[in-house]
Amino acid sequence: MVVLRVEDLPLPDVLRNFIARERGITELYPPQEETVRKGLFDGKNLLMCTNTATGKTLMAELAMVNAVLTRGVKAIMAVPLRALAYEKARDLRVYEKLGVRVAVTTGEYDKEDVWLMNYDIVVTTYEKLDSLLRHRVDWLRQVGVLIIDEIHYVDDDKRGPIIESIVAKVRSLGLNTQIIALSATVGNAKDIAKYLDAEVVESEWRPVRLREGVYYDGIIYYSDGDRVTIKDLGNPVLS
Repeated sequence: MVVLRVEDLPLPDVLRNFIARERGITELYPPQEETVRKGLFDGKNLLMCTNTATGKTLMAELAMVNAVLTRGVKAIMAVPLRALAYEKARDLRVYEKLGVRVAVTTGEYDKEDVWLMNYDIVVTTYEKLDSLLRHRVDWLRQVGVLIIDEIHYVDDDKRGPIIESIVAKVRSLGLNTQIIALSATVGNAKDIAKYLDAEVVESEWRPVRLREGVYYDGIIYYSDGDRVTIKDLGNPVLS
């Protein structure tokens, strides 16, 4: 099996080199490769429904930063929680070394936040994005990529209708925006992908195999019969 390497991605040299140098990433995981092949850098709507630690966030970052650098558009990442918005913005600020301007906004739903027009990537909550769309702020027409993180919240009594409102407003305003939705727990991925008019990337692949076991008195007893003696947490020893 040929592994897709970062150096082969259709990205600006400065971004490819940055990922390899600053992030230490040279090859893609299988779900990441499938995401690229299904149109991540071609403007296709995508639903990436893969396990934790399979690199969904990196794919979202590359889509946003690539769009900013190559097309001169803006990008938005919408998340369910304020704390998560600030965490994502902090992580994204590593790309400020490439000249990408990152802002975060949450709350104050009665304001248009005109100052956001001066930034390339805006991280916000579902509620705040819904408010910005409702105000029809001018800079939204410059948004080329919209990331909806934790899309499984569409099933939540409180946040589900807000996500639906966001998608409906993006369509009603005629925004030429690529929608990329991320989740590790969606049970009906194909239905949500159809709703988003998106290609679905669904995989059970994991970078580390999960094993079921019980820890008791310094030993992990695995369901497959293996036992591991924990002499210290950094050095488990198979017994």
